[in-house]
Amino acid sequence: MTSDIPQVKKFRNDIMKAVNTPINAISVQSGRQLLDQLRRLSKLLAGERVEIAGGRQVSIAALPSGKAYCVETLARKLVVSLFMRSTG
Repeated sequence: MTSDIPQVKKFRNDIMKAVNTPINAISVQSGRQLLDQLRRLSKLLAGERVEIAGGRQVSIAALPSGKAYCVETLARKLVVSLFMRSTG
């Protein structure tokens, strides 16, 4: 299975970091901060490289299924985050 290939595992882990970090950083405190995080996610979804922890960069273009995986990961994270915030 392709998910067992080390490069695919690393890619998926990096995409999760690239999605989770900006979503977790979103707060109601600052409109500018929200805009910065949304721009970061937009760049990622557009196929541009974004920096993740450790100074590494990731792009959804690294794998043919990269965009689909990124969109699915982002959707899951948003649903979970919204649910957690609504149930407080």
